[in-house]
Amino acid sequence: MKTFIALFALFLSFSVSAAPFVISDPWPVGPQPDSCIASELPGPTTRSLDLEVGETGHKYIREDLGDATDGSHTWTIVCSSNTAGIAPSVPVDFTFAIGALPGPNGLRLIP
Repeated sequence: MKTFIALFALFLSFSVSAAPFVISDPWPVGPQPDSCIASELPGPTTRSLDLEVGETGHKYIREDLGDATDGSHTWTIVCSSNTAGIAPSVPVDFTFAIGALPGPNGLRLIP
């Protein structure tokens, strides 16, 4: 029985992997968003982003990227609040890479 439990625990440790997540800072005091939409070109492909409520009662984005394809992605994210009756947020661009090394920074020519 102990061997079975040990093998089962070993199997679970190899079969569970954490996907990357997009996380935002919590919204400050004031109107909170009801929804956030990310659009990605070409397409545009859109997806509704998950909003969670933190310990302080403020919402933040926490989106699982487990289904994202390998490669570079640029999302334009807009959030809105239907209950507060205010205009949607200013679009924010967010670029990330899945399954690939990020490119080098600070490239330049030297004499």
